[in-house]
Amino acid sequence: MTNAYLLIVVVSIIAVAAVDAQFFVRPGQEPQNVINSLLTPIILRNECTAAVDNRVGLCMPKSACLSSGGYVAGSCGFVLSCCVYQGSCRSVVTSNETYFVSPSYPTLLTSRIDPPVCIFTLQRNPVILKLPVCQIRIDFDEFTLAPHFDGVCGNGITDSFLVSGAANFNQTGLPTTGLCGEMTGQHIYLDVDPEKTDDPLLLIVNTANQQEYNRKWSIRIRQIPCKSRYRAPPGCLQYYPNANGNVESFNYRTTNLPVTTTSTAAPNTFPGVSVTGTIIAANYMNNLNYGVCIARLPRMCAIRWQAIEFDFGGIETSVPGSSTPGDQCVSKQSLPNDGDFLLIPFGTDRIKTTFVERYCGQKLSPSPLGSAINEDVYAYNAPFALYVHTDNKASAQSVSINHQKGFLLKFQQVPC
Repeated sequence: MTNAYLLIVVVSIIAVAAVDAQFFVRPGQEPQNVINSLLTPIILRNECTAAVDNRVGLCMPKSACLSSGGYVAGSCGFVLSCCVYQGSCRSVVTSNETYFVSPSYPTLLTSRIDPPVCIFTLQRNPVILKLPVCQIRIDFDEFTLAPHFDGVCGNGITDSFLVSGAANFNQTGLPTTGLCGEMTGQHIYLDVDPEKTDDPLLLIVNTANQQEYNRKWSIRIRQIPCKSRYRAPPGCLQYYPNANGNVESFNYRTTNLPVTTTSTAAPNTFPGVSVTGTIIAANYMNNLNYGVCIARLPRMCAIRWQAIEFDFGGIETSVPGSSTPGDQCVSKQSLPNDGDFLLIPFGTDRIKTTFVERYCGQKLSPSPLGSAINEDVYAYNAPFALYVHTDNKASAQSVSINHQKGFLLKFQQVPC
């Protein structure tokens, strides 16, 4: 009787440790995943790295891996195998951590996908209902679709990536037509209703335009419980729990946007005559309005934003190669929020000379008069965040600025 009792206690401790390790890990770092499928035994296991593509797997017996829908991607010592869970079009997965990959991944898709709509279904795992999930973190480990057209994805013209079943996909500040282009290295957090455990989460890649393009994706999906201290705060599409790191705009790495033709009215001296020109849209998409949040660490009193590259927005008075004064980042000739800009609450310089919240142009600077060089921006008020806003126009409103790349910023928390 005593031995049986001890065995039950040991198994209980292992199960509790497994759940804790699974759910209270820091997103962005490698989580100690321990329950990865409804069929997988609840035993404490270690993580591993796949031998071929460096994806995260779990060390477990080969038989347990195969019976629970995983595949063996390497070894963990002499006994265990490195097990990775993934699915592609028409896959239905219950794993707490899995990968959604393009057909025939990692082979590049050089022709159109048939059928053109690829749907990956994630079901909530009944094993974990005692720790309800409130968020899904999606990491675009590899993600290349056809680029947007005039700042818009989808619409039957180009590709799109959408998530159906998330409680807030259309309230996150993402375009309703979805994402596309080059998103490798990006991540997003989406809310899910913890009560609606029967509702699946659908990840949808749509190439219905049927054009040929070099496509490839590997998307890592992780579930985050409601009580996890690493759950992203409200209003944060992206969340970094680090002291330092880089933040880049969506499609920053895109290099092959199409050239479009525009037609504008000629000066008043030539009534009825139009002028035709060509333009390349900005790398980033239209209609963005999302937050990027940095978890404030203990004994940190400020955050510093440093531009590695900044080429984002601008209006009629913008000077090429310079930052645009913050109060001029919004157009005076159209809607109140018509313009592309970053908003850094209480942004200032190191000695708090003045406060500037909007940033646009071709340099990042807290100078209220504009600057020809990048200058660091500080924020001394928590929460540490920046907000990305773009309007419904595919290029800056300055005729002297064309094809803006976006931004790549480095952040560093500053000790008290």
